[in-house]
Amino acid sequence: MRARLVGLGLVAVLVLGALLLAPAGAAGVQASVDVRVDRHGIPHVRAQTSLDLAYATGYLHARDRLFQMDVNRRTAAGTLAELLGERVLERDVLFRTVGLARAAQASLAVLPEAMQAELRAYAQGVNDWIAQATREGTFPPEYRALELSRVEAWKPEESIAILKLIGFGLSFSPDLETSAAAESYQKALGPQAGAALFRDVWRVAPADPTLAIPGWLDAHARAEGGPTGLSPLAEIPDIHRELALLRSALPNPEILGSNWMIIAPSISATGHALLASDPHLGLDSPPIWYQMDQEVTGVSEPAYRVAGVQFPGFPYVIIGFNQSMAWAATNNVIDLTDTYLEQVVEQDGRLFTRWKDGLEPVRVLPQRFRVNRTGNGRMDDLVDVPPGRGVPAAVLEVPRHGPILTMDRQAGTAVSVQWTGLYATHDGLNWRIWNRARTLEEFREGLRFFDSASQNWGYADVEGNIAYFTSAELPLRQDLEQGTVAGGRPPFVVRDGTGALPHGWIPQEDRPEHQALPFRILPEDGMPHVVNPASGFVVTANNDPVGTTLDNDPLNERQPSGGILYLAQGYANGFRAGRLTAGIEAELARDGSISPDDLQRLQADVRVELAQRLVPHLVAAWERAGRPGAPGPLEVLRRDGRIKEAMGYLRGWDGWSPTGIREGFDAGDDSADLPEPSEAEGRASVAATLFHVWAGELLEATVTQGLKRFGAGLPLPPQDLAVNALVYHLEAFDRTRGRGTSGIRLFDHPRYSLPAADERDLVLLETLKAALDRLASEPFVKALGSARLSDARWGLLHRVTFQSPLGGPFSVPPGAGFGDPAFAGGIPTDGGYQVPDASGVDLRSRTPESYRFSAGPSQRLVVELDPAGVRAVNALPGGQAGSPGQEHFGDLLPLWLTNRYHPVPFDDASVEEATVERMVLEPE
Repeated sequence: MRARLVGLGLVAVLVLGALLLAPAGAAGVQASVDVRVDRHGIPHVRAQTSLDLAYATGYLHARDRLFQMDVNRRTAAGTLAELLGERVLERDVLFRTVGLARAAQASLAVLPEAMQAELRAYAQGVNDWIAQATREGTFPPEYRALELSRVEAWKPEESIAILKLIGFGLSFSPDLETSAAAESYQKALGPQAGAALFRDVWRVAPADPTLAIPGWLDAHARAEGGPTGLSPLAEIPDIHRELALLRSALPNPEILGSNWMIIAPSISATGHALLASDPHLGLDSPPIWYQMDQEVTGVSEPAYRVAGVQFPGFPYVIIGFNQSMAWAATNNVIDLTDTYLEQVVEQDGRLFTRWKDGLEPVRVLPQRFRVNRTGNGRMDDLVDVPPGRGVPAAVLEVPRHGPILTMDRQAGTAVSVQWTGLYATHDGLNWRIWNRARTLEEFREGLRFFDSASQNWGYADVEGNIAYFTSAELPLRQDLEQGTVAGGRPPFVVRDGTGALPHGWIPQEDRPEHQALPFRILPEDGMPHVVNPASGFVVTANNDPVGTTLDNDPLNERQPSGGILYLAQGYANGFRAGRLTAGIEAELARDGSISPDDLQRLQADVRVELAQRLVPHLVAAWERAGRPGAPGPLEVLRRDGRIKEAMGYLRGWDGWSPTGIREGFDAGDDSADLPEPSEAEGRASVAATLFHVWAGELLEATVTQGLKRFGAGLPLPPQDLAVNALVYHLEAFDRTRGRGTSGIRLFDHPRYSLPAADERDLVLLETLKAALDRLASEPFVKALGSARLSDARWGLLHRVTFQSPLGGPFSVPPGAGFGDPAFAGGIPTDGGYQVPDASGVDLRSRTPESYRFSAGPSQRLVVELDPAGVRAVNALPGGQAGSPGQEHFGDLLPLWLTNRYHPVPFDDASVEEATVERMVLEPE
């Protein structure tokens, strides 16, 4: 295969070793492939066949993102230490145990041969670039830093392993943390009080009850029964190490999420359907996505054209649009994982697990671990790690359930995990179908092959249809299908693995051709969905789609069959969905329509909805503290001049959270000439700082201290569930007096015995004083540059970083032109807790550095489905190139930081106008 590069008057011919490092049977392109590269480095690839398109895509991915691809495939395979060294060896053990690579190999085999052929062609393209870089010594600089001169050939199954890795991060939820908390509460308080406490503070009812499809449950399920308690859990092996490993391997759920909005022509200002997508993922360097426009011309197979973003390592567009339709995704936390307590027996040197009245052998999979010894000046210095030195000789699997995460041989117990992604699933087939699809029915056909990593899919097309679908194969549990929760142990805690309780997934041998799992699954019609809703729009933001958790009980709805309709333990707390829905409704009330510009403004929203729920209670407490006859401690706080100054910032604040500093990036700024902040921006910025620090102090004084009064060491709920609990107990105070059903009191004051309402007010105002004390402490004064409250600008704390696995110059900052000392701690940007323009904040932060974030909108796409020609704009947190020194490393980041967009050329004329370089791949 020959590559002819044409651009800027330069013509060069390169001959690529098409067979070097190639998988058996692969070849280069069979006909010329035209690659036009626009001013942003985005390739627009035109090929005559899908095989040639896949080959070219692999070649381009490797050229621009090889190191990122290598890290991801090795992470999935548990061989990352062979790249990054011993510091990631423990993570390798985890991923070998889970078995993503094993599952990828099994999944590749069940994909259609046509797709397998495209994955082989893609791998050939990657390997031809590796061969070229090997000859020319042009590997990315990360390899030189790691003292490596070789890169292993790409294999087709590694493309599937990358999808498994993404799915693992989105849908693998092994119930260990929930189980540990429930067990601790029950030990401290007894089963009944422990279950009640779990519901009081591990509160799944969202603080904002906005739904994606209001009324859906009325037509598809019925509610009955009360909350399902937790029966005493059997003693399980110590899982602290496993919890720590999983936390390090999985994205932090506190800062991840996604939004999409779809708008019908009936309320669209353009008269065409609109789609807006901003999936929230880790903000890495380089970005998780790679943009591409792909076309098969139709010479020897049906023509299609598709544009959007891809995972480097996989050849199809993941989120994007073609000439007929567009699609978007948000994560849906449907419960696809169960964890089991196994009884383990050792006989004659072999391990077995008990199943009913018999024993079943444990599968033993020998392992070999290697590490790259870096920093010694020796190239390619990889050595074996002997078993016992931090690595096992083998990983263990319970064939009935899945891999063993932890085992206590002396006690004869183990914990295994069963996740749908570990079966032979049709990973990626849905995207192959969608890239070519033309109709809603063809899109729905692709949905049937999206088996794991459940998502909410938004759809819009040039015919004017909009639709929402929840997809994944949701396994049906034996006890739930019988209408019970056997043993009082729901699916979100460790379940019985011995067969003594009907906790297993229901086997199904005779299943439809498209179904991957060998178990009964929730029928397609039973999954939340809607086509062309009467409202004219749908919004999802990881919120409860239909309302199964609004009453704080995810297990009291019934399917028409009588079984329990169980989707998930809980969802996001609804603030992003609430603001986006309210924003659309406000635009409709104002002028009756939604425009693409309106969707862009909604994507840029950085108003903190939680502030609108909490600050009015603080203001009311301040006012009550000034009433005649107020208790003395409240009077003292009322006279505090610092609190009075703080209230001046918070009263009337609408939650807007700008940076408030000259070097800060705010929505609408000109990134090339950042403006001085206005007075209004400065005041709002101080309010944002105050609020986020105060909210953390309030959580500490209520949920955290309330649990400590119940017993030392009781586990804290995840942040969003704690916020749900705080908002509920504060807003229901007139009825509950701040007391939960377990007896926990969230607003008890440790030093005073006052009427309940006065103690609540005292907690609210004292936590504001504590926030002011924290801002006046040495670390914060150093970070803010001043002890004056007026100088506590949000952008001095709230900063974004884009991390490379190697850190240093490969991360941003300092890379991509952000080497100025002003950016040493991250790039100042607007945003805050659970705002639509996700810029996550840990409210439990205690240091200035902990307000930095590294997850958020991995793209901001807005598409107009005009039958005369689909139009789109996008923004990505970085550039196409993967390494510093390359032309397009980080060059799109300034647009992303200021919520500006670049057009996505899609028709021939706009692509030709945007082209700055051209490359033709020709047959050898």
